[in-house]
Amino acid sequence: MASPNNRSRKLIYAWIGIFSLFWIVLVGHFFVIQVLEGEEWAKRIPQQSKRRLTLEPQRGIIYDRNFNMLAFNLARFSFGANPGRVKHPQKIAAQLAKVTGESAEFYLKRLRSKKSFVWLTRGMLPEQVEQLKFPPSSGITTIKKSQRFYPNHNLASQVIGFANIDNLGISGVELQYDELLQGKTGWKVILVDATHKPVAEVELPEKSPVDGCSLVLTIDREYQMIAEDELEKGIEKYGAKGGVVVMLDPRSGEVLAMTSLPDYDPNFPGKFSAFEQKNRVITDGYEPGSPFKIVTAAAALEKHIVSPRDKIDCENGVYRVPGGKITDHKRFSVLTFQQVIENSSNIGMAKIAQKVGADQIYRYARAFGIGNPTGIDLPGEIAGVLRNPVYWSASDLYRIAIGYGVLVTPLQLACAYAAIANNGILMKPRVVKAVLSEHGEILEEKEPVTIRRVVSESTAKILRQFFTGVVERGTGIRARIAGVKVAGKTGTARKYDPKAGKYSDKRFIATFVGFLPADNPTLVCLVMMDEPRNSYYGGQTCAPVFNRIVRRVLDLMQSKQILAAQDLNYSFSSVSQQGSFLLCGARNHEMQLTSRTPTTISDNQIVLPDLRRMSLRDAVKLLTDIGCKAKIIGTGRVVAQQPDAGTVVSKGQLCVIYGQPKM
Repeated sequence: MASPNNRSRKLIYAWIGIFSLFWIVLVGHFFVIQVLEGEEWAKRIPQQSKRRLTLEPQRGIIYDRNFNMLAFNLARFSFGANPGRVKHPQKIAAQLAKVTGESAEFYLKRLRSKKSFVWLTRGMLPEQVEQLKFPPSSGITTIKKSQRFYPNHNLASQVIGFANIDNLGISGVELQYDELLQGKTGWKVILVDATHKPVAEVELPEKSPVDGCSLVLTIDREYQMIAEDELEKGIEKYGAKGGVVVMLDPRSGEVLAMTSLPDYDPNFPGKFSAFEQKNRVITDGYEPGSPFKIVTAAAALEKHIVSPRDKIDCENGVYRVPGGKITDHKRFSVLTFQQVIENSSNIGMAKIAQKVGADQIYRYARAFGIGNPTGIDLPGEIAGVLRNPVYWSASDLYRIAIGYGVLVTPLQLACAYAAIANNGILMKPRVVKAVLSEHGEILEEKEPVTIRRVVSESTAKILRQFFTGVVERGTGIRARIAGVKVAGKTGTARKYDPKAGKYSDKRFIATFVGFLPADNPTLVCLVMMDEPRNSYYGGQTCAPVFNRIVRRVLDLMQSKQILAAQDLNYSFSSVSQQGSFLLCGARNHEMQLTSRTPTTISDNQIVLPDLRRMSLRDAVKLLTDIGCKAKIIGTGRVVAQQPDAGTVVSKGQLCVIYGQPKM
């Protein structure tokens, strides 16, 4: 039997052996890592401490044709957190609530989340962020990003569209040209420590982002302001549900203004309905009524079926046709072809349609672009409805000849009249004039695109004479402007009531579409109102709105030389003293000129200077010196201002200046 001492010695030797084996294994492991696999581990360790960051590009700017900014980027800040690591959540929630207006409980609920990351708030302005004091140890993550900003708010909102918080185009030009505007992301490799915090910068791979291209639109912001202002007044005056205006240059197809009301503010799209966000100039079709008579009239003249002085018996206001009867708004006996157009006789046009025939009416409607999208560079355009004559009923020939049984968009109708204004040639409409590189260089200038010749020059000339008579003697007399020869056509169409299964006697769509100068047109303007109540005829509602829009546009040109070149004898009126602009007008709507130096007009009136690219401090000082108040949004240098450079303002007026730091 072994003695206790022997047992103790054996136990000690066993422990010594175990510890020796442990150290032999440990030293051997280190030897393998350091010597045998040292080179491999040396490669792997730096890789594990590297992180690749995405570098976001700046989205391209959207300008109007005079290089006024319609959409640009402002610095925005977003705050997020890993709720499990946030210290003092009550204090964090209270700070955020004070700045954003949300309740503290709203943020506490997010900070109690079991998720590894939650957004607390996104898209905050720099001046809001300055009020927040989150120490590095708070557990709050701050992310700086540029966000789209629309300085003119609702102006041309359905054309411009909007981009979301991730700078992706959602509608309008922002969507149509999203790939160009977005640019290309870059990346940067950084080193981080064990806590994933960046360490000292070293030379590591990097690819700079490429900022997006900028766009110059065909839209003239001042024309757009006038169109929206006068349409809004007209809708209110006549009690309409809504309305649209579109202005075109018939020679090039360039859209100078395009609006449908009600509209929305693209800075806050979530607050508005899908209906308000829709560009109904291209997305909604309607039965136009009398303006569609342009199709039958063009076919009759082009095919020499009827001449301008041919006489038509208008049956004293009632005419029986297959499937019903056609009536006029007045009793007419015998009218010439030209008088049929001037007085908008449905019966006279129905009789002309009988002579022209369904096939020719269909053919010329197609030639004018009816039933096909115009091809404008905007998303969501519909084709409208124009059925093949094989599907027409016995009454459809007469109904379609006077603008029923077809669906057209306001843009299609404006383009049809633009073809007559342009000597019979149909142009493709467009809203983008040029594409600029991220450095401001011109990459592409959009050229006018001819679609087809619709009618001969001689037919177009006769139709212009017809439509001039409409304004001078006929249903469009309220569109007449002293010293300017205006041509146009009125329209009043009953709306179909699907519940009643018939056309309503109380709900109408009113239209006026015109162009000027009638002999050498450079501007086409269509005004449409949906369900005007106080008066519903196109000549009584839309023609006066057209008149005010055009008079203000002519006032805006402010150049007798231009008017003389266009054979106009127009004396400037004072249609609107507010919002007048000092412009260097041009026949082809070229760039306006503004000054960086304030100009005094009277003791109380000043022309605002161009504040862009100035520091906010200098801009505020200049505004104060000239007697204006200043409100600052953002930081850095001035990128936009409201009112704009060149605006006549009174002393004491508030001027908002938008700052943007270098990103």
